[in-house]
Amino acid sequence: MSVAMIRLSLQGEDVSIPVRVGFSGILLPDGCNTIEMTGGIIRATREEDRYFWCGTPLDSSGGASMRTADGQITKISHHGDIVLELDVPYTISLDRSDDEQWWLPGKMATLARINEAVENLRLGLLLSKPSDRYTIVQSWTSIADPMDPWNGLSYANESAFFSLRPAQLGEVELGEWVRWANLVDDHRTSSVSVSIRRMLMASSERSNPEDILVDAVMVWENLFGCDFDTTKKITGALAVLLSPEGGRSSEKFDRQKSYKRIYGLRSRVVHGVPGLDLMEVGDGAQEAVDVSISALREIFGEQHYLLAIDSSDKRGEKLRYKGEARN
Repeated sequence: MSVAMIRLSLQGEDVSIPVRVGFSGILLPDGCNTIEMTGGIIRATREEDRYFWCGTPLDSSGGASMRTADGQITKISHHGDIVLELDVPYTISLDRSDDEQWWLPGKMATLARINEAVENLRLGLLLSKPSDRYTIVQSWTSIADPMDPWNGLSYANESAFFSLRPAQLGEVELGEWVRWANLVDDHRTSSVSVSIRRMLMASSERSNPEDILVDAVMVWENLFGCDFDTTKKITGALAVLLSPEGGRSSEKFDRQKSYKRIYGLRSRVVHGVPGLDLMEVGDGAQEAVDVSISALREIFGEQHYLLAIDSSDKRGEKLRYKGEARN
């Protein structure tokens, strides 16, 4: 950032700073080096990016590899094989009047925009092909903050890479990732931010089935939660959302019955009911993740109008009324 841009920021003008985020987990298709998305530019890692991780634990932590069905080996690096480039708003204030942390609001706004861009990218990848549940990990981040002598560098610890299953995207898969990441970026609202974070945690950051189950069902609650008759209303809204138009009412009933079973299992986990069947919890966790992914695909892919409703209770009510009208 130039001195002129710092002056503009101090004068209250709109100023942006460059951010680079390295990701590990997938490779772009052969011959594809750069792709534009709504949230920024994705490109393959370059030699000059070594500056960001050189001399850090990422430099020696290696990576992972996996053999595909046709015998090919896909190898990824923990220091990242793809990079997100974006510009984010930046604000400097010299008014220290009544607050010792005068710098915090501007800094938090910058970090929030970066986190949102990363989440949108990760969720778009997950929604693009649910059967494979592609995962990427944020290896390193560089924020070109002129007030930060360390260039805003931060790194993932080694435990973050445990869930990675190396994969190389094909052209079609890349196109789907771009499409879904753009849909999430275009239609996301603050009222569903919790469901996005919990979805990412359940699908790739948790290893304990109980934690996966709790996080996945929390997606349902953030989307359609209410104050009373919670189980009935949330599962009813989900059943309408995920049942085909013109389908039999019995199908919606069967879906709701299945969702109630999963919700009940989650409640038993949260309340510490003794003697739970670990296999049942594991199976329920995976079912809950599948339902949550399907719900987010439906909302971001087809039923965007629900995202304009800023209340989970009202979103659920809208769907339940829609279901009653169908019958």
